[in-house]
Amino acid sequence: MANERIIKSIVEKCEFLYDDALLSAETIIKEYQTFLAEQFDPSKHSTSFAFHTGSLCFDVISIATLLIGCLAYEFSSNDEILEKLDKGDMVLYQGKRYHWGGKEKTNYRSDEPQTDYMILYQDAKDKNGPLLKKIPYERNKHLVKPYFGTSTITDGRGIRKSKTNRNDFYLMFWRYLLMMYRLLLTFPLLL
Repeated sequence: MANERIIKSIVEKCEFLYDDALLSAETIIKEYQTFLAEQFDPSKHSTSFAFHTGSLCFDVISIATLLIGCLAYEFSSNDEILEKLDKGDMVLYQGKRYHWGGKEKTNYRSDEPQTDYMILYQDAKDKNGPLLKKIPYERNKHLVKPYFGTSTITDGRGIRKSKTNRNDFYLMFWRYLLMMYRLLLTFPLLL
């Protein structure tokens, strides 16, 4: 995904100030920023630790970089994510793992126009054959997410329910910015 590249370029272009001191000019701080920005790559599926001297500068850089990362994490659209999937890739849909089967145009009734359907399938279980789902693409594309785990079993075992803390913060932050923008448009004398 391009999110980690976006985060890295934003962080590199920003200048971080604290108490009128430019923090981001130091080489060690730039390296620390780059390290933090690279941790947003979801395909690596890794855990990272950041050890530093305990200086307040590193805390300021950490908070600012992670804030930028949380906000920039939502830049990819579902269409872009699904276009990059190959047939057979593991995805999550409604709390279960499936294999991605691609998209196809189909009309199930002769009086309907052709529409896009996404194909998801699960492996065969016992005597049953593989489970194949054809789901309307436009209505359900937001429910499909790439799976970056190590499991190869296509079911719901071990899938955690996702928390929406990041999305809630993202929504609250943009509503706040929109409110401030409207306030400045309403009362231009405040500038």
